[in-house]
Amino acid sequence: MMEHGRDASQKAELRERIIMTATEAFTLKGIKCITMDDIAAALGISKRTLYEVFADKESLLKECILQKQAERDKYLQEIYEQSNNVLEVILAVFQKSIEIFHQTNKRFFEDIKKYPKVYAMMKDRSESDSEKTMSFFKSGVEQGIFRADVNFEIVNLLVRE
Repeated sequence: MMEHGRDASQKAELRERIIMTATEAFTLKGIKCITMDDIAAALGISKRTLYEVFADKESLLKECILQKQAERDKYLQEIYEQSNNVLEVILAVFQKSIEIFHQTNKRFFEDIKKYPKVYAMMKDRSESDSEKTMSFFKSGVEQGIFRADVNFEIVNLLVRE
C-alpha cells in the first residue's frame, strides 16, 4: 500500500517536471520546433515514459497553459489581497503581463494557432479575463479612481491588443 502511494507521488512529481520543462521550452523557442523527443531528452526519460503521462503534444501543451493560468490567477489573488484599490491591481497585472510577453518567443503566439483545442481554450479564457477586467474598471469608478464617462470597453480592447 505504501508503494502505491509512492508510485502516485512519483508520477505526480514526474508530471510536474514534464510540464515545467515543456513550458520553459515552448516559451523560449516556440511550440512547433520543440518535439516530444526534445522534452524527453531534457528530462532524461524515454519518449515512451513521456507518452505514458501525456498522450500527445497538444494535451501536454494544454496542461502547460492551464498551469500558467493557475499561476497567474494565484498572482492576481495575492495582488488583489495586498492592494488598496483597483488601480494598483490593474497596474501590477499589466506589468506582469508585459514581463511574460517579453519572455515569450513570438513563435509561441504564431504556433499556438496550430493547436485548435488549446487555442480555443485560450480565447475563452481571454474573454473571461476581459469580463473580469471590465468589472475591475467599474469598481474603479465606484472607488472614485476612474471617471464614469470613459468607454472602458475601448480601453479594455486596447490593453488586450
